[in-house]
Amino acid sequence: MLFKVGLAALTVYAQTSSTECGEITQVDSVVSEECQDEFCYKVQFSCPGGSTPSHLNTFKCKKGVWHPALGANELIECVANDIDCSYDQLPSISDGVIANCNDAGCDYSCENGLEPTTIAASCDRQFGLWNLTGQNSSRKIRCPKTPKEPKHQMRAADKCGEFTGFDENTVEEVECNKKYCTYRCKEGLHHITSSIAKCTNGGGWTLEGNTQYIRCFGLENTWHESWKRSDGIYRPPFGCNPDAIRHVTLADCVNEAKGAITQCNVICKGKVIDTVNFN
Repeated sequence: MLFKVGLAALTVYAQTSSTECGEITQVDSVVSEECQDEFCYKVQFSCPGGSTPSHLNTFKCKKGVWHPALGANELIECVANDIDCSYDQLPSISDGVIANCNDAGCDYSCENGLEPTTIAASCDRQFGLWNLTGQNSSRKIRCPKTPKEPKHQMRAADKCGEFTGFDENTVEEVECNKKYCTYRCKEGLHHITSSIAKCTNGGGWTLEGNTQYIRCFGLENTWHESWKRSDGIYRPPFGCNPDAIRHVTLADCVNEAKGAITQCNVICKGKVIDTVNFN
């Protein structure tokens, strides 16, 4: 750096040679002098990037002599920077951090695939110091925790699954979703054991009465016809309102799973009112 002194139309750049101490000549050609005051009585020397002057002192001109004085064979020259960084000076790492280091520095990553607080460390060989790159490069290197997946509260309707507890040969499905299904007898059949199936909070299906299976009966099963009087009104031999005869269903049937029912309980509005046998 040369200081400029303007005198009218004359411009003069101050250098060490313009001082009473004279120019400092024991300087390599690639070294630059930088005056520290207006008349260059204080001077330092600099080098191109990647190197450092062999003398970092500030030279001062006092009473015609430069201080500090250089030896007769001493030369101010540029020295290539090559100061090793100490790996002991790197921040420590926490569990889950992966460090991949070589002569040039270190790269950091996380076992869970996320980005650590420091992602790289490179050595500044001019000063032997580490340059850290990342969001937080001054403390222990850590990895963020893996986000927890939101808890999925399984609804009862999801637990029940598809309802299959009905006889496809005698029953047809009217409507069905994950929570509620309705059924009716196919044409020519009668007295369905349960017309609905509901999904419970416990994740199971429940039917009307105590029945475990939905089915209808054919004309050969005329157990209910014995309740019919000549005037066409049903009069069952047990306590059931004749107007509610359509609510009568069968439940707790014997051999139901095998498809050859031999005996069932007669259910009227949820109460067992009779037992019927099939021969």
